[in-house]
Amino acid sequence: MNSRFALFLSIIFHPVFVNLISFYSLIRLFPYLDYVLTTPARLFYLGFIFTSTAIVPVVYILVMKWFGQIKSVMLHSGEERRGPYMLTAAMYLMNFYLFQRLHSPALVNAFLLGCAAIVVGLLIINHFNKISIHMASFGLLTAVITAAAQAGAADVRLLLIPVLLAAGLTASARLWLNAHSTQQIILGFALGFCVMYFIL
Repeated sequence: MNSRFALFLSIIFHPVFVNLISFYSLIRLFPYLDYVLTTPARLFYLGFIFTSTAIVPVVYILVMKWFGQIKSVMLHSGEERRGPYMLTAAMYLMNFYLFQRLHSPALVNAFLLGCAAIVVGLLIINHFNKISIHMASFGLLTAVITAAAQAGAADVRLLLIPVLLAAGLTASARLWLNAHSTQQIILGFALGFCVMYFIL
């Protein structure tokens, strides 16, 4: 693996995209959600969540870079990650509150609460160790798929193979770029999986 390919993997499997895939997987793998949510409702949820928890933090990071508050948009240091983590957690909690008020399905609210809890966990651990948010996102996605399988909602064996393969490639890319240690990779995946699986 060369550095360009490793960077490419880090970008295409960025947490903002993996988290969106996780939410889409949630509404498609659980028959209840697939039944009660109309196509416009799905698009609304996907669009609103992506805008508030991905676009807003990305714009914030670009503004930070513009004013010289961070060295790189890749947020190499733990200190640079603190502000974006706080904003992302706030966005997830805001969504959780708003969707509860809209009487959204319980699974949707649980997913948002789980995401908020994961980001808060990342924020806390970040003070001591630069845990991998890439792998936390893959842990989250794996937890959604596993929870759907255990609920008897879907046969996910063929789905887990490409997800775990992508997670392995991304972990290798992060190690190749010296962005994280093996411990930080494992800790990130474990945090994302355990928190989301427990809440769902």
